[in-house]
Order: sequence, then C-alpha cells, then structure tokens
Amino acid sequence: MKSLEEEVKELTTSPFGGTLVGTIGNVYFEHASSELSTMDSMAVGLTQAGRAMITGFNMASESILAAFAANDVNKTQKRAIERRKSATQAAPSSSGAGVDAKDSTPTRSPTTDDKAVDSKADSKTEGKEIELTPEEEKRVQRKIEQLSGHMFAVMWYVTEMDIRSTLFSACRKVTRDYSIPEEKRVLRCLAMKFLGEFFIQHGRSTSAGLKDIKQRVTEQMQANANKKNGEDEDEDDRGHVDQKGPYGAYAPPPGANVPTPEPAPAPTPAPAAAKEPSGAAAELD
Repeated sequence: MKSLEEEVKELTTSPFGGTLVGTIGNVYFEHASSELSTMDSMAVGLTQAGRAMITGFNMASESILAAFAANDVNKTQKRAIERRKSATQAAPSSSGAGVDAKDSTPTRSPTTDDKAVDSKADSKTEGKEIELTPEEEKRVQRKIEQLSGHMFAVMWYVTEMDIRSTLFSACRKVTRDYSIPEEKRVLRCLAMKFLGEFFIQHGRSTSAGLKDIKQRVTEQMQANANKKNGEDEDEDDRGHVDQKGPYGAYAPPPGANVPTPEPAPAPTPAPAAAKEPSGAAAELD
C-alpha cells in the first residue's frame, strides 16, 4: 500500500499527471460499480452518456474558439503586410515628387514586365519579417496563448476518450473472465473499485489539469518572448559597435561626442652630409 501511494504521488507531480490519475480512477470505479450492482450499472450508463455529450460539446466549442483566435492572428499579420507594402510604394513616389513637369515623361499603361517586377517586389516584401506595432505584438501574443490553450484542450478531450475506451476494454476482460470462479471475479471487482477510489482521491479534475497546462504554456511563451527581446537588444548594441569607419576603425554609435584627433607632426629632415674636396683643392692644400 505504501509503495502504491508513493507511485501515485510521483505521478501527480507532473503537469498533467494528476488529471490522468483521476481519469483512470474514474474509469475503474465506474466499471467495478456497474459489475457489482444492476442499479449502479444503470446510473453509470446515464453518467457516461451525459459525459460523452458534454465532451463532444466542449471539443466543438474549443475548436471554434481556436479557429477564431487563429483568424484574428492572420488578420493582424495581413494588416501589417499591407501597411508595409503601402509604405514601400509611397517611398519612390515621394522621391520623384520634386521633378519638374516639363522633364516628366508621359504616363503609360503597365505592361507584363512591369507586373512581373511588381510581383517580384511583393514576394521580396512578403519574405521579410513582419513588423508589428507594440499593440499588435501584445494582441498577437495574447491570441497565440489563447490558441495554444484551446488546442491543448481539444487534444486532451481526444486523449481522454481514447483512454476511457482502452481502459474499458481492459477492465471488461478482467471482470468477465469466466475461466475463474465467480467469487474471484467479485474480488477483482472489489479490488478495482478500491483502486479507483484511491486514484480519484489523489487525482485531479479535468478543469484543474487544463488550467495548469494553460498556465504553464503561457509562462513558457512569455519567457521566450522576453528572451527574444533581450537578444534583439543585444543585436542592436552589437550593430552600433560593428560599424566601421573610413580607415577600418570601429565607429562610435550615432550622436556620440568624439574628440577630433590631432594631426601627426611633420618628420624632421636629416642633416646634409659634408662634401669631400675635389682633387685640385686637395693638391693646393
């Protein structure tokens, strides 16, 4: 009994282990109760039918909410792309606004080559990283967190149905083994019911497990976002340091007050060497 309690406590320490233990205990308890009593069997049947309806409804609602969150993220990213395209197209037009009217060339309709160039420009623009405003970044991050929570809920409901179906088949083989006497089958049902009650006592509900996993996902995503922001700031600092000057030296960041270096002094000319006297002057001496 002590070893069983230690194993159950170890299982419940994981993020979703308590919910799994509670689900397994619920299956054991319901199946054993339905095998031991006819009235309990009818009550368990009604409970399972109601649970199936609630699970299906929850799965459908979580899927719809996940689709809404994904659609909102997609719309925010599309608005950012359109804003960047409009800024890119406005830059050339503003640069050519100062051209004199007499020097301007007549307009012409766009050709196939012009459209191809525009499509290439759009593809290059779409390949770049999407620039979002701080408000849009917060909104996208919040929607992604909601999307992750809804997707985890859907995956859990699918996993729960698979667990219940698999355990029901296993429990049925244990409690309806007609190769052993009926007394032993009853003892198996009692042991299974006791084990189910023990798991339910130490387990957790589905809502508590989903809340726990959503909180962990949110904390992990916030930690990743903070880490990314720190890396971006480090890259900006390195970008200022890596800028080189005209002579290969690392240039200071823009706006820094740097003293102008003094010019190097001119080199001092070497003294002229004394000339040797010619041959005639040497003979006179």
